Amino acid sequence: MNVRDFEYLIAVDELKSFSKASQECSVSQPALSQQIKKIEGQLGFNIFERDKKNIITTAKGKAVIKQAKSIINSYLKIKNINNNEVSIKIALIPTICPYLLPLIVDKLHQKLPNIKFYFLELKTDDLIKRLKAGEIDFGIIAYFQDLIDDKLNYLKLYDEEFLLTLPKQSKLTQDDFLKIMEEKKLILLEEGNCLSDNIKEICSIYNQNSFSNFYATNIETVKNMVRINNGAALLPKLSCLDNDNLKTLSFTPKKFREVGIINRKSFDQKDLVGAIRELIVDSLDSE
Repeated sequence: MNVRDFEYLIAVDELKSFSKASQECSVSQPALSQQIKKIEGQLGFNIFERDKKNIITTAKGKAVIKQAKSIINSYLKIKNINNNEVSIKIALIPTICPYLLPLIVDKLHQKLPNIKFYFLELKTDDLIKRLKAGEIDFGIIAYFQDLIDDKLNYLKLYDEEFLLTLPKQSKLTQDDFLKIMEEKKLILLEEGNCLSDNIKEICSIYNQNSFSNFYATNIETVKNMVRINNGAALLPKLSCLDNDNLKTLSFTPKKFREVGIINRKSFDQKDLVGAIRELIVDSLDSE
């Protein structure tokens, strides 16, 4: 097996389609299918189960794919050494990515022109899993103590304020804060989202347990529901920079979530983490 074979396997696993994988790898579908059958023959087991509608990666196949990704990552690092270029994959959680990334992406390319950056938006659990597997180099997450173990390093970036968000036409003011918390149904993100856990923790301080029966998958949907006066929301400040038709109120005292960078302790570009941290902090200070 060679690097090209591993690229074929990874493409089929991720795209769940031989035709899409062949396009991704710039090879004909028959050639790709034949090569994967050859690999399966060499290994003595099926990597994929096939029918007319679905491609399923077998249990043994998943182990092969995991090793293939590790080999490809190692190959790219060796190739980058030869090309004097570093390739870095950064993942951000969905409640941070759409709001932080536009503020920093151009500055990253300007400050670190010899680094080829790849950005992914991943939920926290998937981000941690892929970080430990070596599929990404580091992540930007909302801090929870349980996320950090002896294989990971965490470096704080900033504290992000939570804002109570209402329709722009609302007559309610800072003086009505307790009334809002008691009477308004708050819109949450779907279960398992760490932002919802943050919000529930804040609400418990105010004995607020009245939530909307609508659960969103992203912050922009929450904001749109608030705009049409279908509830209120607690949102991170960066997501409220574009607050068209929204009114925001601060808690007294203010409430925050902590955002930071997480990476493997074995990651060999620790100076890079520090440089990116400095750039992010400077970018937010200028906002």
